[in-house]
Amino acid sequence: MKKENQINIGDKMAEDIKVAIASAYEDDEEGVYEVRGRDVATGLPKTAQIKESEIRAAISENVDEMIEAIKLTLKTPSGTCGRRYGTRNSAYRRRCVD
Repeated sequence: MKKENQINIGDKMAEDIKVAIASAYEDDEEGVYEVRGRDVATGLPKTAQIKESEIRAAISENVDEMIEAIKLTLKTPSGTCGRRYGTRNSAYRRRCVD
């Protein structure tokens, strides 16, 4: 938000945006969200409109990292998984994929 719209937003506003319109996948409708924050240059209150595609671009790196971590987890052999949890208990090993 700071670079593109010259506006600083707080953690609560960022979370509200994420919950309202953030998505890893494109859909047919382009959602728009009104963002309230402070102008970077003046410090005065400022409102801007952001599109769903802008949020998707901003979170894409984090989404890619999560996908890679999930893929790595799914490729982990089940014997290794039991040791990872620090137990040989079958209930914990069932969480792993062969």
